[in-house]
Amino acid sequence: MGFLLQPLPGARSSFHRIARRRALSVARINAAAVAYLDDNGMAKDVRLSVGSIIPRPCRMADAENHLNGVAPDPKTIEEAAHIVSREMIRQSGVRPSTEYKQPAVEGLVRKVLSQVLLSHE
Repeated sequence: MGFLLQPLPGARSSFHRIARRRALSVARINAAAVAYLDDNGMAKDVRLSVGSIIPRPCRMADAENHLNGVAPDPKTIEEAAHIVSREMIRQSGVRPSTEYKQPAVEGLVRKVLSQVLLSHE
């Protein structure tokens, strides 16, 4: 089972992970995002996936829907990060690792979404 975040022409993408060591391929948490901005600066076709925080990797549809069709700014990205962490808790429950994972996943989601939606490179 798997899926591919295939970018559309002109889309930007970002992937980051948190791992114990660079040489070890097992990620503690990972996030990937792809999207593009239309001519009016509105986010279109936002796709966001996280792994290692819930039972199986999946797209974060509620966070994607929150961002699609809006002019992204740090506040909307922060809201999307909170949506992802709430979904993590909904799917996995509160565990001893939640204290670490909740702020970590929010930071990782902010990072990938900011690179995709706010970076002007």
